[in-house]
Amino acid sequence: MFKRCLGFAVLLLAVAGLSAQLPPGGPLPAGVPVDPVVAERNLRTRVEPEYPEAARVARVQGTVKMSVTIGANGRPQAIRVVSGPAMLREVALDAVTHWVWEPFLRDGRAVAVVTEVGVDFRLR
Repeated sequence: MFKRCLGFAVLLLAVAGLSAQLPPGGPLPAGVPVDPVVAERNLRTRVEPEYPEAARVARVQGTVKMSVTIGANGRPQAIRVVSGPAMLREVALDAVTHWVWEPFLRDGRAVAVVTEVGVDFRLR
């Protein structure tokens, strides 16, 4: 019965234009799941992290992936690192705390959502 209800909830989210794709790594903070592509379109302010000097010298590159709960006001409420190079995680997490999204609407009301974001670090 639970699987059937869960399947129905996923179907409803898909019909409503919201993704049921969830990031790995255990329970998520409360919020409506939103596909990362949809979340990217709503992003209004993106603060880029400063490349840590130790990581630059060590030639560490990669993407830090995080699960983010975005509040009804468009600001991060909770952020959890899912994967990425350890030397880059802290600065990526700090940068995302300053990001701002256009509030996500459901039935005309702003709602909290959960999505996954990535912060890329590439050396030139």
